[in-house]
Amino acid sequence: MKKAFFLLSANVIPAFFLMIMPINLLSQQSDNRIKVYVSHRGEDSIGGRIVYEVKEKIASSSRYHLEENEDSADFKIDLMSFDIKLNNSNGYMSAISTAYIWGPGTINFFCGHRVSVCGTSRTAEEISDVLSGMDEAYAHSNATAKFIFDWYMKGIKK
Repeated sequence: MKKAFFLLSANVIPAFFLMIMPINLLSQQSDNRIKVYVSHRGEDSIGGRIVYEVKEKIASSSRYHLEENEDSADFKIDLMSFDIKLNNSNGYMSAISTAYIWGPGTINFFCGHRVSVCGTSRTAEEISDVLSGMDEAYAHSNATAKFIFDWYMKGIKK
């Protein structure tokens, strides 16, 4: 009985992860681009500008596709921003929190997070940082998926 349970858990649990992990070989879309949903919470102008530009860059990307529906996205960027006033600031500044989430539908895995302070003169750099963070987080989730896939396939061959 214990051996049967082990065989079941050794095959079903990794198979579950294989079904939901973002391995490009197993889950290719028709246009082979990663579907990304971008959400924003905040009323500040800098955060709004950053989100707009991030969406534009994703929409024009050959690797990513801007997804309008959160439930059908492969990857999510959740950006939250608000105005701040620092004693030494000359102009508008925003605090920005960005979370990177991988997940098909309602199954979500936290992949990374970054926090920054951004002024009007640093928006281009912030946009680049948000997109670089997305690339790193997605690469990390793919590496994790590949590790699980390789481990599972090694077990099958025995």
